[in-house]
Amino acid sequence: MEKYDGSLETIGGRKYLIHREKNDTFQVLAITLIPFGMLQESLFSYLPTILLLLGCGIAAVLICAYVTTRQNFHNIENIITVLDKAERGIAPDAGRNRKHDDEYGVILSNIIRLHLQAEQLNAELQNKKHMQEVASLSALQAQINPHFMFNTLQMIQFEAARGGEKAAKVVRMTGLLSDILKYALADPMQTIRLEEEICYLRKYVEIQHMRFGDHFILYYEVDESLDELPVYRLMLQPLIENAISHGIRDKEERGYIKLTIQDRGDAVHFSVFDTGVGMTREKLSAVRRDIDAFNVHNIGLANVNNRLKLYYGESAGLRIRSVAGQGTIVDFTLTRTDIEKSVTNSKNLQPLPQKAKNL
Repeated sequence: MEKYDGSLETIGGRKYLIHREKNDTFQVLAITLIPFGMLQESLFSYLPTILLLLGCGIAAVLICAYVTTRQNFHNIENIITVLDKAERGIAPDAGRNRKHDDEYGVILSNIIRLHLQAEQLNAELQNKKHMQEVASLSALQAQINPHFMFNTLQMIQFEAARGGEKAAKVVRMTGLLSDILKYALADPMQTIRLEEEICYLRKYVEIQHMRFGDHFILYYEVDESLDELPVYRLMLQPLIENAISHGIRDKEERGYIKLTIQDRGDAVHFSVFDTGVGMTREKLSAVRRDIDAFNVHNIGLANVNNRLKLYYGESAGLRIRSVAGQGTIVDFTLTRTDIEKSVTNSKNLQPLPQKAKNL
């Protein structure tokens, strides 16, 4: 049978869909005419169903697109959050065991891995830095102890050589020196109360009075509210020693020294003023250079200056002002923030536990 494709033709003013089939065996030609209007009615009857299926398909596509887009935005937001935490030093949440089933899982896994590696390197660098600071501070304290001890032992030797009524003075001086050395040889990273530092300073000053008599008078002007302030040992004694040795001792008349420690709210100010011989501008400039370069001629001041910077930062270094023939002022300022940070760091200036190195 020969078949012909259907065609749309107009017959008697009406449109028909014509389908022809010819059978060569029986010599029969079959022609089928389907009114186009009937065809349209048939199609229109299925239109609601077609539109419904089309609407459902579009809705399904939109829902899938929404879910996928929302998941992508969630993953991107999660990555941004992890990066933000990593930047602020907060460890990402690695406990969710996220499967690497997409690119986001791989990215997050790499971020967490890199952050943990960075933490490990930072911990190792911090540990090395802490150990260097401990070594530096121990060396500084070890340096200042013999410097002071030599001067005091030399004075005891002179007094003992006189004998007689000076024996009681030697005994007292030896007891004070024993207390001072016990105090000075303690852990340099252990903070003490300011009241203890002042108590130690008074013992040192008593020894110096035994040596120089009434050649100098020291005034204390310390805010009582600062008694419990955490400080480090040997912060004040070298400044007083410097005022006596380089300011007052070379002056013929009696000299005066004033120690002032003031609470300024967000900072604490320390100042030592003496009415000694003072310094010319040239000598003052040389002293300022020496304490920064750690010159051997200014061991006391250089020692304090370096320890203050190690403890509290560069801004805590000594400031020196002087006028020839009038006197000298040596002062420094510690902010409350630097004091709290230093106390916290002093507790952590120890080798890190082994487990902290294997993050």
